[in-house]
Amino acid sequence: MSIICPPSPSLGFRVWRGQFSAMRGPHSHPDFEVNFLHAGHVVYLHGGSCVALQAGHFTVFWAGLPHVTIEQAPDTQVSWITVPLADAMRWDLPPGLIGELLLGRMVQAKSLAAAELDALLLRQWEQDFRESDAQRRLARAEIAARLQRLACSNTPLPAITGKSVGARKTAARAFEYVAQNYLTVASAGVVAEAIGAHPKYLIQSFKRTYGIGIWDYVMRMRIAHSQRQLLTTNQPVDVVADACGFRTVSAFYRAFSRFSDGISPARFRRLG
Repeated sequence: MSIICPPSPSLGFRVWRGQFSAMRGPHSHPDFEVNFLHAGHVVYLHGGSCVALQAGHFTVFWAGLPHVTIEQAPDTQVSWITVPLADAMRWDLPPGLIGELLLGRMVQAKSLAAAELDALLLRQWEQDFRESDAQRRLARAEIAARLQRLACSNTPLPAITGKSVGARKTAARAFEYVAQNYLTVASAGVVAEAIGAHPKYLIQSFKRTYGIGIWDYVMRMRIAHSQRQLLTTNQPVDVVADACGFRTVSAFYRAFSRFSDGISPARFRRLG
């Protein structure tokens, strides 16, 4: 019998600055994470893909996927923001942005024109989070607005009608529930029952809101968890598969290949 490792806890709503140093190993946490490099560069292995970040780009990604830095320039200076799921869902971020993040993409500001303003804002937010509750609330509102602006410049925004508002709220509740329970969820019907929605309505709402099926999202989270297990433990592949909710090793291999650019679990472990 394998031991099911629980999903990693949230890092909380935080804003801080520091120097990038080599990470001891891949980790994941159920938050949206922002990186803004003030100087230098860094290369991430994120969800099985390598992504280079350069100074001046405001970048957000879904930290529920395992990520680790594999290269960084000396003295790379960075500001970080972590936003827990509950906060992000209350902001009603554009579904196009969330869909991109769920697929494992890092979303970056396309232009460096706002880099100087971003640097100033980050310094202000860092100070706000060290001060009063009122200043922290103001910083949170400004961070939400910055992510909305990032979405406007990177992903198409669908028209919002009264009907789609309800669908987005249902999808958001499902998104958060799966993020906390993906290892044990048996079907979309289980998710629907947990959040008080009809299964068919949930499936349609999730697909329409985020652009991926809800069961694809469950599988994506399980594969992300398995990637972290492969890189941080010596457990055999069949044990990892069972611990991540797969009934057979062959089903695990098929899902892993689908969500890891065709790479097998064994090769992923070697590359990592």
